[in-house]
Amino acid sequence: MSYVQRFIQGFLLSTVAICLSAQAQTPNCLTASTNAVAVDMRVLVISADSSEAVLPSITSTLQHLGIPFDVLVARDQVLDASVLCSTNGTGQGRYQGILLTTGSLGFQDSLGVFQSALSWEEWNLLWGYEAKYRVRQATFYTYPGSWPDTYGLGSPTAGVDTTTTPVITTLTNASPTGSGNPTGRQVFSDLRATAPIVITNAYTYLAKSVATTVTPLLVDQQGNLIASINNYPDGRKNLALTADGNPYLSHTLKLNYGIINWVTKGLYIGQRQVFMSPQPDDLLMANDMWSPTANSDTTGKTYRLTAYDYNKFIDWQTNRNNTLPGNIVVEIPFNAIGSTSALPAQELYPALVDDLTPAIKARSSPFFWVSHTYSHPYLDAPLTYSMMLNELRLNDSAARLNLRLSGYFKDSLVTPNISGLNNIEALRAMKDFGIRYLVSDTSKYCGHRNQTVPPRECPPPNHGIRHDIEPSLLMIPRYPSNLFYNVCTPTEWVSEYNFIYRAFWGRDLSYEEILGKESDTWLRYLLSFDIRPVMFHQPNMCAYDGTSSLLGDLINKTIAKYSAISVLPPKSRQQRQIGNLMDQRMKLAAAMASTNGEPFTAKIVFGATTSSIVLTNPRNEVLVAPITGVSAGPNASKETLGGQTTSRISVPASGGVVTVTTPVTW
Repeated sequence: MSYVQRFIQGFLLSTVAICLSAQAQTPNCLTASTNAVAVDMRVLVISADSSEAVLPSITSTLQHLGIPFDVLVARDQVLDASVLCSTNGTGQGRYQGILLTTGSLGFQDSLGVFQSALSWEEWNLLWGYEAKYRVRQATFYTYPGSWPDTYGLGSPTAGVDTTTTPVITTLTNASPTGSGNPTGRQVFSDLRATAPIVITNAYTYLAKSVATTVTPLLVDQQGNLIASINNYPDGRKNLALTADGNPYLSHTLKLNYGIINWVTKGLYIGQRQVFMSPQPDDLLMANDMWSPTANSDTTGKTYRLTAYDYNKFIDWQTNRNNTLPGNIVVEIPFNAIGSTSALPAQELYPALVDDLTPAIKARSSPFFWVSHTYSHPYLDAPLTYSMMLNELRLNDSAARLNLRLSGYFKDSLVTPNISGLNNIEALRAMKDFGIRYLVSDTSKYCGHRNQTVPPRECPPPNHGIRHDIEPSLLMIPRYPSNLFYNVCTPTEWVSEYNFIYRAFWGRDLSYEEILGKESDTWLRYLLSFDIRPVMFHQPNMCAYDGTSSLLGDLINKTIAKYSAISVLPPKSRQQRQIGNLMDQRMKLAAAMASTNGEPFTAKIVFGATTSSIVLTNPRNEVLVAPITGVSAGPNASKETLGGQTTSRISVPASGGVVTVTTPVTW
């Protein structure tokens, strides 16, 4: 018996059992006499049994964008009226889009029987909802030509293990006449139109269309459809993928936004932002340096940027921004003790005198600046309240009165070695001084200050962590990097990298190979719309050959890869701006998921020519809702990226209602 035969047999058996045990329900929102008037701005993700590799890629993309969603595990939960119909009105649906992990939602039960996690009744209920409320669906991994829906595709001619045999695909530039569907280049408009999308490390089925209702979006060199849209007679639309995925695969990162944007019709709560925000710590102080001969950084060798290094890095950043897409501005955590005579002469190496401080005074405006404390002490106990306050005051005074730093604000702090997050006295001093945004370390406890039992949950992507001791402080999880704190030249970096990772890779890597590995990691942050900053150190900015720096080389390599994939320009944001965005997102997410009082609600109200969005805030604080797909609204600031406008709309507290007319005919 084939897989499909066993699947159908199991599905029919399970359907009979479910139908006999469950009473049919006719939800008010789906009765023939009920008009469809609105849908909540929320997406429903349906998984068979939560084991699908593609499931975390779907939820990760939604979380990075900030799109509200629910996950229904169909094996364990019934899909009925209470799932699809809102209690806010008889003609209001709860979801504006449906995302299926797999086309059949199949799983293997404890007896080894393959079956669908949805019964016939549930499938028909879902399809009826999508038709009536004009809600689109996407299936992220489809066995083509299967049951209960072929998605307009024939049975696969082959299944490919792309680990050994990659599938090279391209976006389509034409749609069948009269299909009413966009081309692949239109759906995935953020991608380079002519750049191939290589499917690798994901099992892929090769199949062709068997229906005139199908529009190819992504095809291989033999014309097999890897992504396609199918139109149904009742008005439904589905976008199907025949390649598996996970959150780390290149093709998944490239395609997920276009799929979700298509499902939501380009109208959703949330925002995509391409941030590249490097922070090289310790400027004005010296770092111990790696010795390739000793394989150690304890030889007494140090390095502190010189004026020449500093100015050459400015030249690199300026030239990059003048000639390449986007705008990259490095944010520098500084220790102002290095601008005074208190710095020992041996810490000036390789300069003989302090020429860096005059260079900073003359040209601080090309960078963002953030306090790293005055003298770089460890901030854990026994550091006292007064010692911490003195560190902050001295650095702030030097920044404003001596260095006269442009782009500096006193409300943000990078603590030395990410210390002090458990020191109650240090935290109290930070609060009293006016610090609001700290960085934490994503590689330790997911950015939490420590680990507890049971373990603390990782924050959702692009969320900060409200400090549990001093709630006025928001911790911003910052990524570490393998561009180590103690290297200035390619020779130093290659030596230390291979000293640490030789056994892992099985051989020594060259400088170009190391750049390739580390830029791949940073590339994933950009493609997933991750707004968190990345940690580096001041020796990484040195002009190792008179012009180039390790940090500049890594940024160049990362953006070259990114620009070959995406047309969206990257940009940098200060720590305080990132913290503010995270804070707004956290408050909105908490309000929309509230179980303590009435939640914040957002719904699309259908109109004959244009729809409108109604935002209602019963909470006792003003909330900011980013709405992508609209460019109007009271008290709104607007940003445009890749032809899409996001309006950040302030909704008044305590019953405030904001109505925004949109150009979308839902």
